[in-house]
Amino acid sequence: MIRPRFVQAAVLMMATLSSAAPAQAAPTSPVLMLAQASPETRIREAAGRLAAYRKLLEGQDANLRLAALSEMLTSPDAAVRELAFKLGFASAESEMRSLSLRQRLINAKLIVLELEREGSISQQQWEKSIAPYGGAKISLASFSLDPVTGEMKSGSTQIGRLAGEEIDIRIPNGAVGKMRLGPNATMVGRLSYNAEISHPVRLVLQ
Repeated sequence: MIRPRFVQAAVLMMATLSSAAPAQAAPTSPVLMLAQASPETRIREAAGRLAAYRKLLEGQDANLRLAALSEMLTSPDAAVRELAFKLGFASAESEMRSLSLRQRLINAKLIVLELEREGSISQQQWEKSIAPYGGAKISLASFSLDPVTGEMKSGSTQIGRLAGEEIDIRIPNGAVGKMRLGPNATMVGRLSYNAEISHPVRLVLQ
């Protein structure tokens, strides 16, 4: 069938315009734009995020501070997490310190209790006193903390409970103790074995 001349002309014009029009570039995603940004740009953006979080933690609203800390402690960004732990442990607020302590223990796979030498006992007395523990450092592997109940385990063995800033602990050899969050992100307390041997003990969390 022969097309009318005006139809043929319209078809020819559309084909010409289509071939001449430039191709439209696909929109660039924010993730791709960030990946393509210069190192300096990425560093400045990261620094801006840290400054914004720090401002929230130093604000006047206690609920906002706690919410910001909770989000920061579980951030996929390691720098954000470490800033949260640093400011959380240094906070004057018990809720902030307790939240930081709980999350640090949730993240832990191994905790090491360190017995401390007390007084002027001889080396022989010291070695005898730590013999029930196998040494001055007590490693509790496969550590886990139930975030709801506060129950702590080493493998399948219950070894204590976290409540606020305090830990009641019972290690596998039967020694028991109580520890409390002190300065510099360190748990401090005493550990007693058979009610006869007692040592200062600490757990460094950072």
